[in-house]
Amino acid sequence: MKQRTRYSYYTVCVTALCLTTVACQKEREKESFYPDVPMSVQMFSRGNVGETGSTARLLFWNEEHLPEISTGGTPYYECNLPESINDYSEEATVFKTGRYYPQLNTRVYALGFAPSDLEQVDVNNYSAYYLPVRNGMDTTVLASNSIVGSSVYVFRDPMEFCPATTQFVFQAIRSKNMENNLYVRNITIEMPHDAVPNILKWDDDDLCYKAVHDNNLDREDNEKGKIIDNPIDYIGNQLRVDAYAELGVRYLALPAGAESLNGIVVRAELSYLQDFPQGDETVTWYREWPDKANREEELAIPLRDTKGNPVTRVKPGESYLVTITFDHDAFTITAEQQDWIQGGKIPIPIIP
Repeated sequence: MKQRTRYSYYTVCVTALCLTTVACQKEREKESFYPDVPMSVQMFSRGNVGETGSTARLLFWNEEHLPEISTGGTPYYECNLPESINDYSEEATVFKTGRYYPQLNTRVYALGFAPSDLEQVDVNNYSAYYLPVRNGMDTTVLASNSIVGSSVYVFRDPMEFCPATTQFVFQAIRSKNMENNLYVRNITIEMPHDAVPNILKWDDDDLCYKAVHDNNLDREDNEKGKIIDNPIDYIGNQLRVDAYAELGVRYLALPAGAESLNGIVVRAELSYLQDFPQGDETVTWYREWPDKANREEELAIPLRDTKGNPVTRVKPGESYLVTITFDHDAFTITAEQQDWIQGGKIPIPIIP
């Protein structure tokens, strides 16, 4: 009886030892199959943030935690670039984060924005950030695409930082028909209020940040999100018939699928005499529909691409040259896409 008990005891020990050995072997196999891999990204900037530049904020999210960005989730890792984002405009440059990819081939998404010091709308919530100035003249804010990688398939695509808004450059001229008989000066252009962005917001569909206008934050009691109406004012010089006058630049965020710039207001002072005497011969000419609630009657400027074809979807990072041509009893406005003045070179993908 004692020998049988001792035999059973030895059997249990041997079995436990085998199981432990197998478990250790599997753990070593797992560690050898999923080694620690340094996490590096290559970045490229298609725009500049101010004259002196600013660092960018980089966010790394586990794929399973992406839905939590709008509900208060925490990223896998976040950091600021040690250099200005403007330093990444010449070629795709590798940035070593100093961290490792998550284990077990967990996919991680990388994205970012600049400048890095944008203030969160809600504390400890990564879904929205206040833009620095809310009048359409703000320093260019950049937002990147999102790229995905893991310890097995590291980041291969470049993280490209592009302007988060759409640039509109305004210019004006008098037609040849107005030469020596009708003069124009003191032009004012009001931007559509709801096209001026006030926050940088996370987009769950495109997995990136976008500049948008949030009506809920545009209140009198919220100075951080309140839109400041600041029209373009071209004061003084009269328009010429042989050269365009540069009126100003605004950075806007049009609704998704927008094919035109709607709702701007143009006013100008006209006179039949070159010295604009005070009297009945000086008039104020404007284009403004009395029923602003009727969107169909607003002044709409069709958007055209570089080949003159209609644009079906205006995108952040694009630039349009808006030309106002004054003529007798009317004026025409066109908007054609052009290269962004601060644009950069096309990056060549590399594998870090």
